[in-house]
Amino acid sequence: MFLQAGGIGRGPSYDRVCEADARMGRIEGNTFHGHRRFGTYTLGFNYPKATDQSVFTNGQNLNKELCQGFDQDGNTHGLPAVFVDNLDYGSIFVGHYEAGDVQYHGHRSYDVANLMYWKETKNFENGCSAHISGSFFAHGNLALPDQSTFMIENTTFGDGVTLEA
Repeated sequence: MFLQAGGIGRGPSYDRVCEADARMGRIEGNTFHGHRRFGTYTLGFNYPKATDQSVFTNGQNLNKELCQGFDQDGNTHGLPAVFVDNLDYGSIFVGHYEAGDVQYHGHRSYDVANLMYWKETKNFENGCSAHISGSFFAHGNLALPDQSTFMIENTTFGDGVTLEA
């Protein structure tokens, strides 16, 4: 689902877009069930940024420096995104390999081998948002990043949940 890791566009947009740095916005109200492998899952390197990509630039990035993680003064270009009120059950993987400034809010994940599989992340651009908020997990494993602060708030872990980092 979503972006090509390290992608820089194809065809006429080649080297004119930063795919993995695109704005994600809000993904809301989806249900993924019984897909054998992947439920709510993003591929590759997903760190949304505040770039100049828009309909006015024909979807292209004019200033590719905005695709970098930080500006010259060390300020982040991160732009928060959120998965809201999505439901996963009967799959193998939910989550990402790498994603930063991405939150799961109101997420429900049941009977999934990996209720959340998230290898790498970063602290939120605003310095205080939780990666998982107001969610519920039951019957499966949460494999969470171990290389940064990973915040979970107002979340319930039901029966059969194991945590690993």
